[in-house]
Amino acid sequence: MSALSERPLPLPTRRQVRAAVVAFGVAALGAVAAFGSSIVTFQLKTALGIVGTDIGTVLSVNAQIGFVVVVAGYLAVVDDWSGYLQFHLPSREDVAWVLATPILLWAAGVGVSVLLQFVGIPTPTHTGIEGTKAILLDQPALWLVAIPALYLFAAPAEELLYRGIVQERLRPQFGPVGAVVGAAVGFTLMHGSFALVDPPTYAINWVASTAVGGIVWGVVYEQTRNLVVTSVSHAMSWTVPFSLLPLL
Repeated sequence: MSALSERPLPLPTRRQVRAAVVAFGVAALGAVAAFGSSIVTFQLKTALGIVGTDIGTVLSVNAQIGFVVVVAGYLAVVDDWSGYLQFHLPSREDVAWVLATPILLWAAGVGVSVLLQFVGIPTPTHTGIEGTKAILLDQPALWLVAIPALYLFAAPAEELLYRGIVQERLRPQFGPVGAVVGAAVGFTLMHGSFALVDPPTYAINWVASTAVGGIVWGVVYEQTRNLVVTSVSHAMSWTVPFSLLPLL
């Protein structure tokens, strides 16, 4: 046996442990808060009579309210929170990433779908997201709801929590790759927890596609360090039918 194989694996440092505990603690709190805010917003939408309506579908601001609460709490206790709020006016390169990210997401999604079908797991349709896209195609006026609700609030809230805080918190101790993977894990576990009540095939597909999205947005954020880029492309994934890309 070589000396290299006998060498013990290095133990994580205290700073690495602290960074991981804080980052995943924030991600876990985000998931809990998301459940709570989803219940509250459903009750509110029910009281307003918009559950199941087109405007209720497009006004998909539920879990993100909980994210904002967690983000606000975290920023209130850290000494310097400016490094987490990476919202900047997009450069030309940033705009290129905004346009390229949907293609990356679509291609990765096709790859995941093919892989899962190869092992016998069918690909169900995410009725909520696909419904929003169909409604916006049929009723363009509802973009007046989608833009402030999804582009200016919901997507920035998710990106600020998972890329802005979790990924930024992990990078100094684990490097860019560790930060992207760690943030993607937290992002996936949060979304996967919502799929626990669904059939197993749906849950597996939802977790796999979310993991791919977390990796893609994490990489894009590392390239741009601009949450505007990931927020816009994230909202586009809810509102723009990427399935039309092959036709274009």
